[in-house]
Amino acid sequence: MLEAIRTAGGGVIWMNPNATYWVDFVNFIPGNVVIYANNATIKHVNPTSAYGRGGLVIGSSREWNYATAKALYVAGTYPGSISTSGVTDLPLGTYLRDNQSYVQAQNVTIHDLRMEAYFSSSTSWGGYAINCVNAQHVRIYNLKTYGWTQAFNFGNDSSTSSPSCHDVMAYGVTVEQADMVQTYYALGFIANSTNCGVDGGTLLTAMTAGSTNGSGVATNYVESAIIRNIKIPSLGLTTQSEGVLLNNSKGGIVENIDIRNCTNVISTYFTVSGYNDSTMPNVIRNITGQGVNIISIYAQYAHIESFEGVGNFTYDIYFANNNAANNTISQTPKVMGFGGTNLVSWFIQNNVISGWIRKYFYIRPAAILLNDKADTTSWNDNITVATKSGTNLYFEWQIPEGVKAVDDIRAYITFGPGSQDAGSNFEIALTQMVAYDGNANTAPNVLFSNSKTADGSTGTTLVAQITTDLGMVRLSDTSNTISGTTYTGLAYSHYIRIRATSNVANNVFKHMRVAGYN
Repeated sequence: MLEAIRTAGGGVIWMNPNATYWVDFVNFIPGNVVIYANNATIKHVNPTSAYGRGGLVIGSSREWNYATAKALYVAGTYPGSISTSGVTDLPLGTYLRDNQSYVQAQNVTIHDLRMEAYFSSSTSWGGYAINCVNAQHVRIYNLKTYGWTQAFNFGNDSSTSSPSCHDVMAYGVTVEQADMVQTYYALGFIANSTNCGVDGGTLLTAMTAGSTNGSGVATNYVESAIIRNIKIPSLGLTTQSEGVLLNNSKGGIVENIDIRNCTNVISTYFTVSGYNDSTMPNVIRNITGQGVNIISIYAQYAHIESFEGVGNFTYDIYFANNNAANNTISQTPKVMGFGGTNLVSWFIQNNVISGWIRKYFYIRPAAILLNDKADTTSWNDNITVATKSGTNLYFEWQIPEGVKAVDDIRAYITFGPGSQDAGSNFEIALTQMVAYDGNANTAPNVLFSNSKTADGSTGTTLVAQITTDLGMVRLSDTSNTISGTTYTGLAYSHYIRIRATSNVANNVFKHMRVAGYN
């Protein structure tokens, strides 16, 4: 039947309602075909990788080659390998959209089909229910699958097998049960393709815990992929366990996702820097889930607009390695996590994160002087407090409400004549109250500081910043480990302290800048 339709240049296939069809070899769907399956089931016997992974193939390629498969069938030597070395696919990152001479099938629509994989060995696995290669303008509606390593496969990402697809969409995919031996991607995989995706999908049975791979939907080498309206009550804690894995993707849309019992609900990766494209960011929005992490970021230029963790989860936003930069998080995370080797402050400075906006405060010294003004040689309401010989000056600034963290303090100072001989010194520090216990003899924690002793120079900038551990002090923390020392104190009890000691006349504290995050 399929060969007759191929010869005719297309046609309509009407399957008997709710019937079951057994097949033992891969079937190739030609172009210009509409299939009305009427909830019929195709049961495929042993759709392993050695035999082309079975299922229905739309198109033809080096690895899934129509001519090779037909020759095996005609010779009666099937099942067997259907690959050929006589065909060259488009290279990875080169698309069918832009190379129409590679099109092998187009204008195919499938309605209401159920595909079931049957293996005679309990250890066999590896089938793709519907496999599109060098195909375009394909629509798959209301696909149900059972026992497949992937319900759908659009394109491929091997250097020796890289067919491309364009404008291929699956709508309403129900995976009753994936391949319980090993699943690559329970719903499917989109690779080396453009404008392809899935809209509506679910997995009804969790994948085998601890099994190899085992994610929901994934991409690689794609532009403008669409993954939306996916609801998976329990993905399963496989070795990978990614709900949606965006790898080497740009211009993609991932939205309306609810995936539970997984490691990461959404993950972004890259291995090719060209997919970190500021002009084609991936948009991720309306994400709900339960896992170790809700959204894990290993790549750049994602616009993450809305997300919510439910039940038990560790982080709702996880910056997983040093590649996680130039992303925009439009919702304030509840709990952020950080991997890689960079400081926490690096990730905050190199991503735009709602609720963590870089903030600078500029402070005039006279406004924060603790001494009486009579202890100065002179002062004004601008940026000058000048010291008096033999009198120490003390300044203190309370960090305002709403500041989440501080990482840098700097002040302009000037040493007067004779300051080097006197050993004049300026010190700036971030301090924290240790306890609320009425003990006036307890000194505050000095979390980070720096000082400058007169050395013959005059005007200088004194800088104190934290360059270890988190790279900042979070004011909500009651415990801070800095350079191997752990400090315990009260949250939101932090002050900036400035001391000018061993003064001569006219050492000048000009003004100060404090950098942090709101």
